[in-house]
Amino acid sequence: MKKIQRFLIITLIFILGISLGGCKKNVGTPEDNPVKEESEDETQTEEKEQTVIGFSVIDMANPFYKALENSIKEEADRAGDTFISKDSKGDANIQAANIAEMIQEGINVLVLTPVDNEAITESLKALKEAKVKVINVDSKVKETKYVEAFIGSDNDKAGELLAEETMKRFPNGGKVAILESQAQNSVVSRITSYESGLTKAEKGFEVVERKDAGGDQESAKAAALEMLANHGDIDVFICGNDEMAFGVQSAVNEKNVTGIKIFSIDGSPTIKAELLNPESSITATVAQAPITMGKTTFSVLESIVEGKEFESESTEPVYLVTEENVDVYGTDGWK
Repeated sequence: MKKIQRFLIITLIFILGISLGGCKKNVGTPEDNPVKEESEDETQTEEKEQTVIGFSVIDMANPFYKALENSIKEEADRAGDTFISKDSKGDANIQAANIAEMIQEGINVLVLTPVDNEAITESLKALKEAKVKVINVDSKVKETKYVEAFIGSDNDKAGELLAEETMKRFPNGGKVAILESQAQNSVVSRITSYESGLTKAEKGFEVVERKDAGGDQESAKAAALEMLANHGDIDVFICGNDEMAFGVQSAVNEKNVTGIKIFSIDGSPTIKAELLNPESSITATVAQAPITMGKTTFSVLESIVEGKEFESESTEPVYLVTEENVDVYGTDGWK
């Protein structure tokens, strides 16, 4: 009897072993170690993190900065990034307050053109403390150690081109009035280069007066009215940007002065159209390319965010536009 019981127990153990072994198939295959499917949240973390981009320039009333803003925003939208723009309205205090707000809003990168290249330093320190990367465009800050990169136009070349055009238009020399903006490094470079270029003239030019008009139309008009009252023999006004040129044109119209030439730098669509107006005193502009500058800026921005190599300084070319070649460049947009 005991032998029969022992036989039955051994038989049951053998059968149980075979059954358990049959439950396991393809040992060592993927079925043995199934891959855990990623959840939606885990998949999203592997996608590109969204960059929050701040944009702060001198004055959004200036068409150049509007074109620059649109160019960068278009690239940011394409990349799925967040774009925050605040208007400084030509006021350094407003710009400082705007930057403080954007830091609180969580920007990762700031695209910056300073209203005042020196006053912006405190904001730059705050940005550094908040670990916000700064890309300086168009006009340099004074303390460049706080910025990752600079993208601007060839402002020295712009001044040279206006000097050459002045000498061409006035081969016997003449009286020059200058409207500048000392707080804007770009304008300072343009005017300095212009004056240096005039020294090459065979017959001399005299700068009869210069005024800091801050870069806007209203201030430029007031300055031009005063200069016209002081000097009845001005041949040419040299303006650091197109906005000041329009201010001078307004003053010339108000005083009904003829024979004066107005030169500027920016190349906005409106000023290019003015070159074709036979009743306008606006005669030449050196054109910048804010759309191209915006694309370059975003490319550098992406490289900074992704930890890739980038150019610390990029310079966009400029070109002279007059009534003789404006048809080539067109009056309906920026480059």
